[in-house]
Amino acid sequence: MRRAVLDTNILVSAFLFFERGGVPVELLRKAQEGRFTLLSSHAMLDELEGVLTRNAAAQERYGYTPEAAGAYRTLLEAQAVLVDPEPPFPQVSRDPDDDLIVATAIAAKADRLVTGDNDLLTIGEHQGVRIVTPRQFLDELL
Repeated sequence: MRRAVLDTNILVSAFLFFERGGVPVELLRKAQEGRFTLLSSHAMLDELEGVLTRNAAAQERYGYTPEAAGAYRTLLEAQAVLVDPEPPFPQVSRDPDDDLIVATAIAAKADRLVTGDNDLLTIGEHQGVRIVTPRQFLDELL
């Protein structure tokens, strides 16, 4: 079975556009169906919750509360296999903020890192972890 880290941008999209659907939402459904093992870290979930709760304008625009963001985090914590990579994280990406995501994928022994981030996608593969778009990963699961 595939083991995959979904980048924070994918998890944010799935949360914001859950009602509308789309590839990020479909990926979370596939994880719930057991089609792949969802992997993450506490630090990634901290980042996710921070992104969703710091921006009052986004909360108003998309119609959610900080409590809903916290509940989403709790759901992901229950669903994902969590690892805690030890900093400092090796510099892999042009954007140092992405190194946590790569470190999580390596620590969790992921075979895929799923992202929409071009800084990560340009890497292509790192230490056996293929870096793919959400559409590419969904196509692999079908």
